[in-house]
Amino acid sequence: MKLTASDAGALFDVDESTVYRWIEERALPAERIAGRTLLNRAAVLEWATENRVAISERVFRPAEAGGERL
Repeated sequence: MKLTASDAGALFDVDESTVYRWIEERALPAERIAGRTLLNRAAVLEWATENRVAISERVFRPAEAGGERL
């Protein structure tokens, strides 16, 4: 599943600008497709684990309980 930088920001509970900074400075895996920055969800979660970056707990809640569909 591909995420936008905004989606990834929600995943980490950070601003989109932080996601772009991590792409540049911390090698967060991303690719440019048709002028858009997209991130592979599995690769992002693996990167987060390796770099000890916290993931928002909202992602793990069921959608009907207010969790996000990421």
